[in-house]
Parts: sequence; C-alpha cells; structure tokens
Amino acid sequence: LVIPKPENSEVINKVKIIMQKLKFGNNAQILYKHAKKYSVVANDTRWNSTYEMLQRYLEICGFINIANFPNWKEDKYPLLTRAENISAKELLKVFEKNNSVTLALQDEQLKMNEARVMLDGIIECFPNMSTRLSSDAHILYDAQFTKGICNILNDAPLNDEEAESMKMFLVKRSNINTISSNSSENDDK
Repeated sequence: LVIPKPENSEVINKVKIIMQKLKFGNNAQILYKHAKKYSVVANDTRWNSTYEMLQRYLEICGFINIANFPNWKEDKYPLLTRAENISAKELLKVFEKNNSVTLALQDEQLKMNEARVMLDGIIECFPNMSTRLSSDAHILYDAQFTKGICNILNDAPLNDEEAESMKMFLVKRSNINTISSNSSENDDK
C-alpha cells in the first residue's frame, strides 16, 4: 500500500529486476539449489506483493553473487550495494505495517465500513495513497455505490446519488415474501 519515496523506488526497482531475472530457467534452478527458495516478484495488482518480494530478496540475497550465477551480466542486472541492501531492510519494516493491514482486510468478518476506517487510517499515515484508497478514488467503479453501502452499514441516510446507485438492489416486499416461502419449500425437499 505504501508508495515509496523516489530514493527508495530505485532500490525496489532494482530488487524487482533481480527477482525477475531469478524467476525463470537456469537462474531459478541455481537459486533453488543454493537457497532452497524461489524468487518472488511484485505484482501491481497485489497490495502486499512488494513486501513479499523484499522479504524473499532479503532471505536469498546472500546467495546472489557472481560465483553462484556465472552468466550474470552485472552491467545489465546490477546487484544491490551494501547501502541499498540496508535500505531494502528498512523498506521491509515499512511494508510490514501495510502487510498487517492487508491481512486484516482479508478477514471474512470485516464489514465494508470497518474496511473504510482502516483505509482512511492508511491515508492518514501515508497521504500519497489517497489517490488510490480514498472513498472517491478514481479506481472505484461507482464511488456513490461504495459510499451508499458504508452509509447503510452505519445506519446513516443515503443522499440522492447514493440511493440512485443502489436502485437495482431494491426488492419489493411481496418479492421478499415469495423468496422466503420458496426457500422454505426447497428446505423441505
């Protein structure tokens, strides 16, 4: 969830390039032979994948050297310097916070309004995430629908736009009775 500072982006990008290089073919086999682990590459659609990638990189970085990978082209795939490895460790600590929120958001008992509170807390800690996590972020299919769901869960009134976005979910009372009597009949069978 964290968007790294520009100086950290370079470290993350270098780790990603290294991990991609170690993901396939002979490099993957060599890595598994020495570290008994496979490469993990960050995926833009998974919030905690950068955390997982940094965590795995730090587990295996001691095995990534020219002696183990004789065909490694340092000019094309530069390894991290000692200072960059230290930065990677510090970044992992920041991403650990995000990972805990990511795991909490996966709780089956979590309600949408509780998720909204958690996301607002992340925005408070990391304001640059508001473009992706705010209640009116452009990544939402229907921001009014999302706000409407939160208002319903909080027993708050809906504004006209929220009510309009929820219109398709309205069910007449006569239909509710029909649905519940049909499900009772099916339970008897």
